Amino acid sequence: MYKFRLIGSIVVFLILISCRISAQQAGGIISGELIIQLQEKKDLQLFEQSFSSYNLRNTEIISRRMNIYLFQYDISKIQANLLLSLLKEAPQVLQAQHNHTIDLRESVETQPNDPDFYQQWNLQNNGEGGGVAGADIDALRAWDITTGGVTALGDTIVVAVIDGGSSLFHNDLNFFKNRNEIPNNQIDDDGNGYVDDFDGWNAYNNSGVIPDHDHGAHVCGIVGAKGNNGIGVSGVNWNVKILPIAGSSTLESTVVRAYSYAYEMRVLYNESNGQKGAFIVATNSSFGVNNGQAEDYPIWEMMYDSLGAVGVLNVGATANANVNVDEVGDIPTVFTTPWLITVTNTTSQDIKFSSAGYGLNSIDLGAPGTQIYSTRIYPNYGFKTGTSMASPHVAGAIALLFAAADFSFMEAYKLHPAEKVLEIKQAILQGIDPLPGLQGLTVSGGRLNVYNAIMRLQTPVNINVSTDSIYFLLPKTTVGTDSFIVKNNGSDTVMVNLQLPDQPNWLLLSDDTLSVSPSDSVEVTISANTTEIGQFQTTIQVFANDIYVKSMEVILDVYQPEISLSTDSLLLVIPINTPLRDTSVFIKNLALAPNFIQITNELPVNWLSFDSDTLTVAANDSSQVILYIDSEGLEVGDYTALLMFDAGLAGIHSLTISMQACNPPGIDESQSSALIVSASPNPFTEQIQFEFDQTDFETFDFSISDSKGQVVFRQKTQSKQNKSAIIWNGKTKNGKHCAAGVYYYSITKDGINLGNGKIVKR
Repeated sequence: MYKFRLIGSIVVFLILISCRISAQQAGGIISGELIIQLQEKKDLQLFEQSFSSYNLRNTEIISRRMNIYLFQYDISKIQANLLLSLLKEAPQVLQAQHNHTIDLRESVETQPNDPDFYQQWNLQNNGEGGGVAGADIDALRAWDITTGGVTALGDTIVVAVIDGGSSLFHNDLNFFKNRNEIPNNQIDDDGNGYVDDFDGWNAYNNSGVIPDHDHGAHVCGIVGAKGNNGIGVSGVNWNVKILPIAGSSTLESTVVRAYSYAYEMRVLYNESNGQKGAFIVATNSSFGVNNGQAEDYPIWEMMYDSLGAVGVLNVGATANANVNVDEVGDIPTVFTTPWLITVTNTTSQDIKFSSAGYGLNSIDLGAPGTQIYSTRIYPNYGFKTGTSMASPHVAGAIALLFAAADFSFMEAYKLHPAEKVLEIKQAILQGIDPLPGLQGLTVSGGRLNVYNAIMRLQTPVNINVSTDSIYFLLPKTTVGTDSFIVKNNGSDTVMVNLQLPDQPNWLLLSDDTLSVSPSDSVEVTISANTTEIGQFQTTIQVFANDIYVKSMEVILDVYQPEISLSTDSLLLVIPINTPLRDTSVFIKNLALAPNFIQITNELPVNWLSFDSDTLTVAANDSSQVILYIDSEGLEVGDYTALLMFDAGLAGIHSLTISMQACNPPGIDESQSSALIVSASPNPFTEQIQFEFDQTDFETFDFSISDSKGQVVFRQKTQSKQNKSAIIWNGKTKNGKHCAAGVYYYSITKDGINLGNGKIVKR
């Protein structure tokens, strides 16, 4: 079977010798190949010998400095994952993984009409052509500060574009040239391990010949097409040098080889104090693996860590599909290395492009990537769409921030490159323009604004807001208040502006413009009013000196206070001289918040008491009130009590308690005090429940008669654990519905009446 690689200025199909490598989908494992990073100073030949039984053999040195090699093995001798597990446990191995196929993030193309700067809405959007004014990266204001090219210390800024190639002869592109290398003499003049890399490096075939490539040329123009030169278009950075590396391959080993070249050139620059190599500050990759999982690509991710350690930020385009990469995976954008910035595609309407990936945890920000006008293979220009076009905006912005950084920052960067380059990343993510359509879909919630990023880097605003979110839980027709603190930790007075983009009518700020002195704090009160039930949400955007700082989420839950009693009336039949007995009434809170309830006895009687006169019922929960009945000293007869349950906004509910004190004949004293009957609800509509508490009778007869004395319901009941119950559904034994009216029940045992009562059916 065959693998294909792009070489030179035309597509050349190379037949790989090994028949074990079969056609793969993007992200697939290449059978029989492993990428292995060995510990330093480990003997390659001895390592191969230790795994000779599997015919493990080195076929290529991917990175000499980092000891990364491509190996092949005999797939008939061992299963792939088993060999990988053995290698990971070997003391000589630092990292080991499969080689994978890679997906090229191709773009949608439209032919141009007018090669002009004003076609570049991404740099200046005035709202024409259906766009939204200001939906751009704010390039014009950024260029008032710097147009890039050289740092405050005199380093020539370079962005490494890893793609399919570029267009070296395009007169609107400014390419890096390795002046320490003599082209085409077949000698490694600068000693960096690469022969004739004057124009860059071709990782496909390990040569210095950079192929013409339309996609790569377009990406290079977005990063750094020459600005203000009277021809063509402008890049994000007018004067940055572009180092083309052909390496956006369908083979992961080629990708690692491409990044290894960028790493080697930057390390050489650091080690030679700028005499050799290249001052690379960013890499850009507009390719990857759809649905790839980070744990399968440890060496690729390690390349970003290694580049970050020497001061390089890496930019990656996410998938060209409307997928949540947090869930489905994507390489490289799900890598967690801090030295990677991940980008999705926004349109001239300042919304995410419909076919662009997203992920609250994985995708950092959006950047223009739809209908972007840029350079193509000389002498052409044209439009392309895709996340491929979004990521180079960020790579160019990184280079522009390095040009804008002052002398002290660059001195600190030279001493601590890994830490200081993360401040560049932080400035970019904190300098975004917040977009509602990216809130919850990206880490920053916004789109690249290179001017804001420069301002955050040059004049950092040290504003702290005491919270990230405010939550209101309010009953209907009420007003709730909360507050947050804005503190200025800097040395200059800061003007803070609070904005509500969707202008909700239920939220009010005590002030939306604050002047905060150094080391001072200002409290902002926020009020929420409720007019209808439901959940409402908005965002408060905080700006300091016109630069976006953060967004605070505000959520309002409005509920209708409501409680219900398990019954609104109780009928109790209790023999006289019965000592203290108890029964319960349940209170259910149907609302979203706890409810405080106060209980009062409106008709005070000495035979009724309850366990508490106040209680709090949790949201969507129930609590019980225990009622105590004592009929000692009472005469036979009917007694009534009324309890009121005051639940505030949930209203006042009443419970009528009717007690019939009886003297069942023929029952000894111990038994006569044993039966307590409650009926609820009474009156009832569909059914009524009778409960018999603490009965000493094993069985008894229960019947219900209408007002004419005709029995409509009869049941024999057995006591279970000192308690039994009967439910009557208001029907006769033949299933006919009984008419509304008064009904009477009686309880007997062995012909002896134990109790009687009256119930009402509505």
